[in-house]
Amino acid sequence: MACAIAVPKLSHPITYCPPGEARNARFDEYVGVRRKLPIQKATFDAEGVAESNGIDWGDFGRMGQFQHKLDSGRLSDTPSWATNDKQLRAVLVVYLERRAGLMKPGPGTEIQRLQRAQATLIKQTASFQVSLDKMVHRYAGILARLKETPADTEALAAKHDCATQIQNLDTVLLFNKDIAGKVLRVVHCYYRMGYTSVQVETETGLKPPHVREILWRLRKVAALLGFHNPPCRRHKRVRYSKPRVCILCGAPRGKGYKFCDACGSLYNHRAASAASTAKKKATTPPTPKRHAIVSSPEFIALFDVWRARTGDKRRHCKNGHAICAANAHVGDMRREGRYFCNECQRAYQRQYASGLVTAR
Repeated sequence: MACAIAVPKLSHPITYCPPGEARNARFDEYVGVRRKLPIQKATFDAEGVAESNGIDWGDFGRMGQFQHKLDSGRLSDTPSWATNDKQLRAVLVVYLERRAGLMKPGPGTEIQRLQRAQATLIKQTASFQVSLDKMVHRYAGILARLKETPADTEALAAKHDCATQIQNLDTVLLFNKDIAGKVLRVVHCYYRMGYTSVQVETETGLKPPHVREILWRLRKVAALLGFHNPPCRRHKRVRYSKPRVCILCGAPRGKGYKFCDACGSLYNHRAASAASTAKKKATTPPTPKRHAIVSSPEFIALFDVWRARTGDKRRHCKNGHAICAANAHVGDMRREGRYFCNECQRAYQRQYASGLVTAR
C-alpha cells in the first residue's frame, strides 16, 4: 500500500551563491602542509614477513636534513610568463630573433620565425669558427714567445686577452648549436624547479654568470612584449636631498666624508667641525652702520696691519667664526688695534647678562 509523504513548502526561495575570495588569505606551510618523514611503519605480507625501508628514529636523528624551497632567497618572484607556455614561446622567439640580428619580427608563424632565426645563427657560426682558428694560432705563437722570454709583460697580457676571447668564441659556438633548447632548459630549471644559477650549471653546462645574463635578457624581452616582471625586493637606496659638498669650501666630496681631499689634509677636523657648526647657527645680520664701518677702506687697513703685526694666519676662531674684517669687533680694532671676534663677544655678553659667566 503506497502512502503519500507531505513535503513542506518553503516560504522563500533559497539562493546558492558562488564562493567568494577569502580576505587576508595566506598560505601557511606549517598548517597546510604536513612534512613527510622517511620513517615508515613496518607492514607484513600474507606470509608474515615484515617489509620496511630499514630507517628508524635513531638513524633519522643522525641524518642530515635539507629543505628545498622554490624561489628561496631570490630578489624577485617568478614572472608569470616563465610558467605560461604560450607566453614563454613568444618571449623565446623574440629573444632568438634579436640574438640573430632580426630586430623586427618576420612574417609567418612562431615556428617559422624560430627556424629562420636559428638558420641565421648557424650561418654566423662559420665566421665565428674562422675567428676562433685565428685566435688559437695566435695563442700558440704567444706561448712560444713566452717560452723564450717568460718575463715579457706584453706577451703575458696578450695571453690573458687571447685566452678570454677563445673561451668566449667557444661558448658562442656551442651555445648557438641548440640555443632554443638550452634557453628553455635554463628557464625550466631556474623558475619552475627553483634551482640556483650554480645548480643550473650542472644541468646545462653554462656558467652561472651566463645563466643570469640569459635570464636578464629574457626579462627585457618580456617587458618589451608587455608581460609583467615582478619588481626586485632590494634595499632602498639612500637618496641625498642635498649635494655632497665639503663643509668648508663647498667643493665636491666623497661619500661618507665631510671634507674634500684638500680641506681634509690641510685643516684639523675638530676645528672644521666647529666651523661647520657655527655656520649652521643663525647669526644676527649686521646693522647698516656696522656694515658701513667694517667695509670701509680705513677699517680694512687696520685689520691688515693687525694681521701683519701678529702674523696670525688662522682662518677661523676657536668657535668656528671666520677671521676677517667683517667679523672684527669695531671698538677693539679702532682703540687698541687688536682683533677680537664680534660674534664671540656678543655671545659672551649674553652669557654675562644671564649670570652664567663672570667678568673677565
